[in-house]
Amino acid sequence: MLEDNFLTLIIFLMAGTAAIYRISFFRKKTIGYFHLLQIIYLIIIPGIGLTLIFSYLASILKRPLISPPIMPDGLIFSFLIPAMFFTYGGIAIHSVTKMLWEYMKKDENDKAYRMNRFFHLTFSHNLIYSGGFLATLGLTLLELNRVPLENHTNQLFAIVRSIIMGTTLVIGVFWYNPYGRISRWSDLKTFFLVVWAGFLLLLYAIKKVSPDIQDYQLLLPALLASSLIAALNLFLVFKRLRRGGFRIYFRLGQLKRKLLEVV
Repeated sequence: MLEDNFLTLIIFLMAGTAAIYRISFFRKKTIGYFHLLQIIYLIIIPGIGLTLIFSYLASILKRPLISPPIMPDGLIFSFLIPAMFFTYGGIAIHSVTKMLWEYMKKDENDKAYRMNRFFHLTFSHNLIYSGGFLATLGLTLLELNRVPLENHTNQLFAIVRSIIMGTTLVIGVFWYNPYGRISRWSDLKTFFLVVWAGFLLLLYAIKKVSPDIQDYQLLLPALLASSLIAALNLFLVFKRLRRGGFRIYFRLGQLKRKLLEVV
């Protein structure tokens, strides 16, 4: 059952996560030092999500390997498992800094405030987005490494479900900068680089296997999401070039170095 409905269950979980965020009761209700919303995000949602992921992972590993495989399973696991840890680490950092932000004095001259904003916005979102994308990519590659299920999902249903999943992932990224006030797309350079690397790897895997879309639950969502995010990155770079150039800086504390400039 899970093999056929994993993607549907993940979509319901993501929809529930977004709906809970919009309900003021969960944001305002506190239990000790915790907001109820952050308890749900720290414990309940990751618990359900990881249970679904590891159950589906176990079902994937039961299938026979194709010959030759795209890449060794050990290599895929070398970034899949850390990616899941990084994703949860980002969620934890985001939740804690969000709760701290509620009680902090909003003063740009306060170093503690600036540090909290950095970890709440730039650092945690790069961890969450990059880790979530790499985890999805790892599961997709493990699927492609194996013989697909014999009972094909209806092609139209598979496409619609995949479009919903892929679009939801992109909307989740878009929410980072809805108005461009305190968060900027340039904060996510690390994430965009990870997506480009993963996108190229996914294209290589597709070229090597030539899979049917309906045979793999995660292939189309991963391909659609990475394509849209890569297109967004290209649009942002083109927009920056039209406005007078594109620069990449390396920042570490007070240290700032220009790595690349295109004028």
